[in-house]
Amino acid sequence: MTTIACLLIPCFAIAVERQRHPELRARPLILVPTQAGRGQAQRVLEASPEAAARGVVPGMALRRATLLCPEAHLLEPDLLSYQRQFQRIIEALLERAPEVEPGSRGEAYVRLDGLEGLYHDEHALALALLRAAPEVLEPRLGIAPNKFVARVLASRLPPGRVVRLRRTEELEAFLSPLPVATLPVSAEVLERLARFGLRTLADLARLPLGPVQSQFGREGARLWSLARGEDDEPLVPCQPRETVEVTLAFPAPAGDVRSLTLALEHLVDRLLAHPQVAGRCLRRTTIVAHLERGGSCSREVVFKQVPLAAGRDRRRMLLSACSRWLEGGLPGAVEALTLVAEELSGEVGHQMSLFREQRPDRGRGQLQEALQQLRARYGPDLPVYSIVEVEPWSRIPERRWALAPYTP
Repeated sequence: MTTIACLLIPCFAIAVERQRHPELRARPLILVPTQAGRGQAQRVLEASPEAAARGVVPGMALRRATLLCPEAHLLEPDLLSYQRQFQRIIEALLERAPEVEPGSRGEAYVRLDGLEGLYHDEHALALALLRAAPEVLEPRLGIAPNKFVARVLASRLPPGRVVRLRRTEELEAFLSPLPVATLPVSAEVLERLARFGLRTLADLARLPLGPVQSQFGREGARLWSLARGEDDEPLVPCQPRETVEVTLAFPAPAGDVRSLTLALEHLVDRLLAHPQVAGRCLRRTTIVAHLERGGSCSREVVFKQVPLAAGRDRRRMLLSACSRWLEGGLPGAVEALTLVAEELSGEVGHQMSLFREQRPDRGRGQLQEALQQLRARYGPDLPVYSIVEVEPWSRIPERRWALAPYTP
């Protein structure tokens, strides 16, 4: 039987903020972005359990949230910091187990089959997984035959606890009293279930599959299986990511474009000179601005079909793509800039046709595709020319040929 562990950190963003600000540990917290769209009200991104107990929920307008919980401390979310912290946890899990699937932020699944022999006993294995996350984040670990039961079990454990459900009767005893809101369904489906008098998972599991499927379709069949503790969703393991990161901190917060551009040039040179990057292709790069008032903003630069290969041109292309974002303006002064190369690969090549006479237009198509990408990046006035014959009879070489804008 397959065994799945779910490492869960509820309210992950709140837990990270409390790790960074221990003085706020006992206070209700509300994360709300200060930069709302034009004409839109600021809305809650995440609320601590203390604020949630007062009725504050994600997506609620900030004005209503402050009325419900006026003593809450408001914080600007740092999404990049949350992502990095979660990625470090995933990397720590990959050091302990080969098959790890990241879920939503603060949630990860691990296949335990075959790992028992690497540890002294089952308890040592569970503790090793639990310690992949810092204790201050208050992780908990649920172990069950499938992902759904493991996730639900972990969500009902106190911090630092590990529980494993083995036998079928244990699964039934655990799931039966839980409300149907435990199932991953929309509010509309929950309302329909309530109209049928289905309040708990046991109520749903006792029904025959046919009537449930006739009322709710394919989704009803899946909900019926989940209520019985059956989940056939496979675990999809992730691959370890190789990243290279360079950071430059300013002596004083900078807000002018010239200072940021000079700092960016320095970061690009450092990144391209890094031993892990030199001579390799870049597929994705992220530039991050750490703001003075807290939080950060970032932009991802992706080279989709033509990876940025080694050479002098890649410095110009990377610097141009990042500089345009800085010139557009940032929401505040910048304390530090970070440049991250997130996907590296070897040199790339193009598969040539074995029978060239059957593909006479292959080279022209590749050239046209490359020009389209360059025009999308640098604008329509791309300085690409072709040499055309003008006066081949002239005795003056400059009159025989001329440059004309190239149109494939």
